[in-house]
Amino acid sequence: MAVIFIVLLVCISGLAGVSSQCDFNSPDGGNCATSCDFESGLCGWTQSTSDDFDWRLRDGSNTPNGYSGPAGDHTTGALSGRYLYLDGTFTNVSSTSTLVSPTFALAARTCRLTLWYHFFGVEYGDLEVRQRTDGDVKHLNKVLDKFPALLQWYYGEIWIDPCVENFQILLIGEDKQKLPQEGGIAIDDVAFKECAFGPPTPSSCGTGYSKCSGTSVCYSNDYQCDFTSDCCQGAPTDESYCGSYSRCDFEFGICDWTQLDDDDFDWTIHQGGTGSDNTGPDYDHTTGTEEGHYIYIEISNPSRPLDAARIASYVIAGNPTDCKIRYWYHIKGNAVGALTIYTREQEKGPLHQLWQEAQDQRDQWQFEVLDVSRRNDFQVVIEGNRGISVVGDIAIDDVSFTPGCVAANRALPVHTTLIPPISRPGGTCAPMEYTCRNGQCVRGGAYCDFHYDCFDGTDEADCPVVCGFELGFCGWDQAKFPEDDMDWQIRENAGSMDFNGPVNDHTFNSPEGKYIYVVSGDLPTQDLTARLVSKTYAYASRSCKFTFWYNMFGVEYGDLEVYIRTDGEEKKLRKELDGYGQYAQWNAGEADIDACTRNFQIILQVTDKLVVSVPSGFAVDDFLFVDCEVPLPSSEGACDALQAQCSDGQCYAANQQCDFAADCCDGTDEEMSHCGEYNMCDFENGLCDWSNLQGDEFDWTRNSGGTGTGGTGPGKDHTTGTKQGYYMYVEVDRPRRPGDRARLGSFYILRPITEQCSVRFFYHMEGIGIGALNVYTRTMVNGPLTQVWSKAQESGDNWYYASVGLGVETTGFQVVIEAVRGYSNDGDIAIDDISFTPGCQAAGYDLPTLSTVSYTGTQGFNPCKDNEFLCTEDYTCIPNNKVCNGAFDCPQGSDEDQNCASSRPEPVDDNNAVAIAMGVIFGILGIAIIAGMIFLYMKNMDSKPSGLVEQQIDPYKGQSEI
Repeated sequence: MAVIFIVLLVCISGLAGVSSQCDFNSPDGGNCATSCDFESGLCGWTQSTSDDFDWRLRDGSNTPNGYSGPAGDHTTGALSGRYLYLDGTFTNVSSTSTLVSPTFALAARTCRLTLWYHFFGVEYGDLEVRQRTDGDVKHLNKVLDKFPALLQWYYGEIWIDPCVENFQILLIGEDKQKLPQEGGIAIDDVAFKECAFGPPTPSSCGTGYSKCSGTSVCYSNDYQCDFTSDCCQGAPTDESYCGSYSRCDFEFGICDWTQLDDDDFDWTIHQGGTGSDNTGPDYDHTTGTEEGHYIYIEISNPSRPLDAARIASYVIAGNPTDCKIRYWYHIKGNAVGALTIYTREQEKGPLHQLWQEAQDQRDQWQFEVLDVSRRNDFQVVIEGNRGISVVGDIAIDDVSFTPGCVAANRALPVHTTLIPPISRPGGTCAPMEYTCRNGQCVRGGAYCDFHYDCFDGTDEADCPVVCGFELGFCGWDQAKFPEDDMDWQIRENAGSMDFNGPVNDHTFNSPEGKYIYVVSGDLPTQDLTARLVSKTYAYASRSCKFTFWYNMFGVEYGDLEVYIRTDGEEKKLRKELDGYGQYAQWNAGEADIDACTRNFQIILQVTDKLVVSVPSGFAVDDFLFVDCEVPLPSSEGACDALQAQCSDGQCYAANQQCDFAADCCDGTDEEMSHCGEYNMCDFENGLCDWSNLQGDEFDWTRNSGGTGTGGTGPGKDHTTGTKQGYYMYVEVDRPRRPGDRARLGSFYILRPITEQCSVRFFYHMEGIGIGALNVYTRTMVNGPLTQVWSKAQESGDNWYYASVGLGVETTGFQVVIEAVRGYSNDGDIAIDDISFTPGCQAAGYDLPTLSTVSYTGTQGFNPCKDNEFLCTEDYTCIPNNKVCNGAFDCPQGSDEDQNCASSRPEPVDDNNAVAIAMGVIFGILGIAIIAGMIFLYMKNMDSKPSGLVEQQIDPYKGQSEI
């Protein structure tokens, strides 16, 4: 099934048949609803009459046979919930389906369309977003058909052009299949967010804001002259008077920016697409056309992984007042590197990081504004890094500085560091220093610590952070017997292959590229293990990750595992399960390394689990250590305004203090003397200020050790990292059903908040049937919930960190953490180490209570007919006459777990009087015959031991109790 899903934003000025417009500033619901969960219909959206077929509305009562879409909707997670879907089993090649929104008059700058989407089946296609204005079609966004979004709901956000007038949204699905397949796309919870303008303000707008001349609407000064309109009707005053701003749209060069020569390659001015599939923008941000210009990094050969391209701004005078940089960036591709913003005070000097993005943002321009300030004159440096393959172009456009960024009109001093002579008195470096190959003396402990201290790079040469296996194993070693039984091999090129692994490597997506692999041979190799061991690395930061790409080929070869070894002890970090539905493609793997881990090795292990030797195995490519560099100590007071300082001089993010995770390897950021104002709970001695709420379907459970279900749930807590430590989790085994919810409520928090209030926590979501973990706020007991964070993706056997700002409520509120059961019992969800920042002060009073509870649970829902029984394992229906028949007709036997000794399913058909009478007569006759047979039998058995008689009769009693 290949369904291409297109979202078009259409300017409909002059369109025939448009009789009215909806106003975001005065939504009236009904046919002008700004959100739709499809529970009560289409909310004013309409099916087009000029397409080939309609979107279908799905709920549990009308699911077609063979349907492979989501079991529950996104809104409630319940089988009875509704959503729209396209399914290739009922469409034809090149047929289309169009859903049309109401007509909206005008969109504010912040306007965006949000929706939840779910791909299912195979070859499901792309999710594309386009915009058309005055007949011109403009591409906005696309979710690639290779995006790993199968079998779960994903969130999509599409920015609508500012100031677009009289528009509709068209949701268009086009069937591109060659043969009918069970697969397609489902959508739910479609909404327009932040599309209304603020009300006109007759008086002044206040500090930090300006007023649009045509509408008297206020807008932030941060958005003045940033290449995007905030004032729509009347003169666009926010983009009209920009003489004091330094701006560059790259239409006529790179303006006041300079390509640096201390990097590996240069930024490139470009227009249109970048020439590489599935990466880079197709148009600039300024004009939104293929004729407009932007700059980007072209990462095709000969660039290498982690190569950097840098440009620097003009020199800005030190200690500026209200200096900000604004820019638009585009990061697309499944192997993107990083876009980083730095400042520097010396040419070729140290770089101070302000901001970084290293995640695929899909095919859309994103906006950012940053405060920039240094004590001395400085430059802003924009750096783009290549990722581990060529699918990851990075682009920027429309860069501007506010008037507070005053030009210094003088050059920066040149950074000079003298290389020490090859020898010192005595012929060597000092005892506490490391000697580079070129004779340079650097700090002790510099070897293999992710810092490049030596100018010739020799301190890190033996332990590279990246390896694509193009030049060998990069210092990784094959383990020796008896630690393992066989070796990893390097695939030289596709022409030399004698096994059924991937033709193309991951690094270059080329048959000439190299990767490592293990494959089953002609002889059985069951339980044989291959291990690859890294060099010893000195030190790991809090954010350190080991990432890799793997490809499972053949059938269920075994499992791929990642271990860490310290002081001779090994701990499993990650396990990639076979049978996970990811065969014959490159998949990303990731393993977190504990903060401040010293002198560690990473071990990649695969074990053959095949009973019979068949062609199958694992291929692995592109090892990468990410963000593992521990910051070097700074002088006292040298940390930035948003940072705190460890006792040993390292700087760290102040909002990560007292969050149960070490930033300071001397432990000072987590010392209890610093944490008195934080509300913290590690669940070692109970639930602290948290409590299980009413109105859900089940409760969170406090637990230690494993959860009792293989392949899901943590084996140890986060606080202590042991089986003795405690955490909270949801047990999703029977009788839990898909969509069931467990909610945990915090203490009541005071409003208004005078400083930043955030909740930080660690979560664990492992299992192929994982549901969702949501964080809400609410201002009333039993009241409506406002979602502030959500995660609905299996994340493996790791604890992950989340920090959620709570600046959404205007009155006292409560935080609610909700776990939703997924489609199977392989989906335990756990949380641990929850903390609130000092800005989250206890309210000291109770919240008001809403007397009427809006219930959307799943417990009362039964999709089966009156003469059918519901199997609780997979929600299939079987005839009532198969219940308690001594055979498992449901997958796990729930039909035989119904108190079968004392009850039976009610008859399928209504009994009439004749049937009842006949039943009674034959029942009496049957009892009489059986009694007579027993009497004759007992009479003939007088000479036999009575125990034997009881033994022969007992089985009949046993059958009645099955």
